[in-house]
Amino acid sequence: MQSLASPTRLTRFMARVVMTLVPLAAWPALSQAQTEAVRIEPDAIIQLWPGTAPGAPNPLPKEEIVFRNTSFDLLDRAVHQVATPNLSLFRPKKPNGAAILMIPGGGYSLVVIDKEGYEGAESFAAEGYMVYVLRYRLPHQGWAAGPDTPLKAAQRAIRLIRSRAGQ
Repeated sequence: MQSLASPTRLTRFMARVVMTLVPLAAWPALSQAQTEAVRIEPDAIIQLWPGTAPGAPNPLPKEEIVFRNTSFDLLDRAVHQVATPNLSLFRPKKPNGAAILMIPGGGYSLVVIDKEGYEGAESFAAEGYMVYVLRYRLPHQGWAAGPDTPLKAAQRAIRLIRSRAGQ
């Protein structure tokens, strides 16, 4: 059973609580300009590998960020065709000395950026954690590791985070 404290479950739990307590009529519709204003972006992007990732298909997938429709017009982006695996870094204002690696879902067909990555990362960073959000390669894109491709990216991310522990 997944812990309620996991970022995805916590975000969804909070959304359900808010929707239960606040009548839907009280929620204003967000315009495109408002949605853009609430966009969460990382403090830095760290490439997992220098140059091209190992086992890359030829040609490399053409990375595409898709804006998905959601209830209440909230920002929800997903990455299809990941070509450059990386870590999005969220730095805390008052570090507590701990780091978190978040690996957003997407059913191995895409990587959900906002609701399963950046939203939770921002919340944990506000609590003092150094948060890394992984954008991993997808197994169906022809990478040499096949179904293990996302696992290889996660292993590399952990090694990279540990090597940066002193920073």
